[in-house]
Amino acid sequence: MRDGQKAALNLANWHHFMDALKLAGYRSEKMISSGTTIIFSYVLYLIGLRDYGVDRVTMRQTIAEFFFMATLTGRYTNSPETRFESDLSLIRDLPDGTAFLARLRALCTTTLTGDFWTITLPSQLATSASRSPSLFAYQAALIKLDANALYSPLKISAMVDPAVKGTKAALEQHHLFPRGYLEETGINDLKQINQIANFAAVEWPANIKIGKKPPADYVPPLDHAMSADERDRLYGWHALP
Repeated sequence: MRDGQKAALNLANWHHFMDALKLAGYRSEKMISSGTTIIFSYVLYLIGLRDYGVDRVTMRQTIAEFFFMATLTGRYTNSPETRFESDLSLIRDLPDGTAFLARLRALCTTTLTGDFWTITLPSQLATSASRSPSLFAYQAALIKLDANALYSPLKISAMVDPAVKGTKAALEQHHLFPRGYLEETGINDLKQINQIANFAAVEWPANIKIGKKPPADYVPPLDHAMSADERDRLYGWHALP
């Protein structure tokens, strides 16, 4: 018990584990929708290090993958203790570290199936929830892709850096079809206005400048300022047609 407590409170272990979250693309606490998922992932990280002798670098990569899966799917949101006990039962008494890593990756593979990506996730994205795990996972993916904010030379990863703080968030979610514009056209349902698909990551000055202009007005000048390759890459990152 004391040895386990010592390992859990070891700052070197904790900071290296936190690097796994960054490796998964989660660079800001504002992107975390479940603190429980962090704690349970840390437990698995320590089990890999202490009980199965997995080296730190390999363990960090595997936990990064597992954390992404667990937070995206809300694995430990409902009845978290019961679910975690079930997961623990799957990793007990394995022969070695290789088997342990394989079991964790198998959990990811059997959860993030083809049907998840083509059916479950699209349905989860049809939401106006501002703290949706699927939205945070998308933002994490943009960070992993080293993507720029929409119509910006700045990387999203730099804009969410927790070391940089100001009176206003550097990164904001911009309505592609602004709320004011939609309301003028008769669309007043906030569930429609605030759909995840109607948001893109932008710098806050750009968000203010766009105001309630429709895309037909604000997009052409921004497009003309980029090369065709830059525009295609930007549209790919931000899932624009």
